[in-house]
Amino acid sequence: MAISCAAGSARASASGRAIASQTGARLLRLTSETRTRNDPALILQDAILDDTHLDRLFAAIYDTTGQICMNAKRVYVHRSRLDEVVRGLSARLQKVKLGYGLDADTTMGPLHSPAQKTFVEELIREAKDAGADVREYGELPGGDMQGGNFVRPAIVINPDPTLRIVTEEQFGPALPVIAYDSLDGAVERANGAWRYEFYACYDLPYQLADLNRLIDSFAHLYNHYRPHGALRGLTPAAYLHSLTPHETSLSHSP
Repeated sequence: MAISCAAGSARASASGRAIASQTGARLLRLTSETRTRNDPALILQDAILDDTHLDRLFAAIYDTTGQICMNAKRVYVHRSRLDEVVRGLSARLQKVKLGYGLDADTTMGPLHSPAQKTFVEELIREAKDAGADVREYGELPGGDMQGGNFVRPAIVINPDPTLRIVTEEQFGPALPVIAYDSLDGAVERANGAWRYEFYACYDLPYQLADLNRLIDSFAHLYNHYRPHGALRGLTPAAYLHSLTPHETSLSHSP
C-alpha cells in the first residue's frame, strides 16, 4: 500500500508531519509534496497580450478556482503593460459563472473546504483594509448552493508587498497584480517571498538575453507547455536546448 500526500503549504506542514508519522509507524510507503509554492509569473515589456496569450494567462491563474499547485499566485507586470493585463483578466472574470461544478453553465466552482474559503476571504479583506485596489467579479450562487465554499474571484492591483495576499500562497481565486519598472527589481521581488522554494516561469514572450537573466535568477523553473515538467538545476543553455521550436516561436515578440 502506498500513500501520496500533498502537504506543501505552510499551513499544512503540521498535517504533513502527522501523516508521515502515522505512515512510518505502519511501514507504509509515502510520497509527499512538501514544498510550498507561491509561484510568480513575470510579464515583460514586449509581451504579446493578444486573446490567445491572455486566455493562457487566465487559465494559468484561475483554473480549478486557483487550486492548482503550479498556478500563478502573483503576477509581476511591466508598468507600461499593467492596465492592459488588468483589462484582459477583468474581461474574462466578468464572464465567470460561479456554481455547482457539474452544471453545464458553471465556469468556476467552490473551494475545497470551509477553512480555505475563510482563509482566502481573509486575504481579500486584509487587502481592502490596507487600501489596495481590489476588484471582485461574478455573483455568489443562491438556492441550494448558497453559503457554500464559494469566493468571488478577485484581482488585487499593486498591493503592499508585505500583505499576505502577496507573501502567502492563496490557493484560491485571488490574484495580486504588481507593476515593476526594472526586470532585476521584479526578479528580486518575485524571489522575496522567502517561505516559498519553487518558482514558475510561464508562457510569456521574451528576448533571449532576458530569458537567460531570468533563468539565472530562479532556483527552479516550470515549463508550462509540459504538464509536471519541472526543470531543476539546468543552465540557461540547457533550458533553451530543451525548448522545442514550437515553444520558442511562441515565446518571441515579432
